[in-house]
Amino acid sequence: DHIKNNLVIENKSISVCIMVKNEERCIKRCIDSIISVAEEIIIIDTGSTDNTISIIEKYDTSKIKVFQKEWQDDFSEIRNYAIEMAAYEWVAFIDADEYLDEESALNLLPILNIFNNHKLIDSIVLCPIIHEANDTIHFRTGKFFRKNSGIKFFGTCHEETRINDIPDSTLLIPIKIAYLHDGYLAKVQNNKKKKNRNTQLLEEMVELEPDNPRWAYMFVRDGFSTLDTEY
Repeated sequence: DHIKNNLVIENKSISVCIMVKNEERCIKRCIDSIISVAEEIIIIDTGSTDNTISIIEKYDTSKIKVFQKEWQDDFSEIRNYAIEMAAYEWVAFIDADEYLDEESALNLLPILNIFNNHKLIDSIVLCPIIHEANDTIHFRTGKFFRKNSGIKFFGTCHEETRINDIPDSTLLIPIKIAYLHDGYLAKVQNNKKKKNRNTQLLEEMVELEPDNPRWAYMFVRDGFSTLDTEY
């Protein structure tokens, strides 16, 4: 009875959320990698002018739901809007320039569902291993949590998960799920002017929370090649 009551794995569905703007290079790759595991795919478009939307519209499935949201220089605003639009128990975030490893696609739902009855489920944020194209990895970027947990994103750029806007209020747990990411290759960054955008947004976060080392670190990391050396 104890095993039945405490170790039964409940199966909960997942809403996968993607933010897009001019992602014709990679959006099909991203969607193809997650469409088999998602109960729905929430796509928030912030003003694409290329073929991104036409590529998405070629998918003949009711799983994909596209919403338009004006870009206000705030990544968290878009992600939190996606949470509102999601309908299922788990929300997962994947960027358009990321894609889910094939083996991980088979394991994602079973791994997430292990946590359904965890006593800390409303503060748990699960983190995939993100493999960069330059052979570095990240494993502290929160991508999966329960929709009704109250967890939201905070920060205009390189945002983090928080509960009630309190820093370090979520429990980040790395899991053996692999994302592959090529959005910081030099040619991609240059085309999208990511570094300039990021440093402008991160400078604002440093001013907003001057005692939080996260924003100072991200600001200098992304602005390393452009900031004044003495500064």
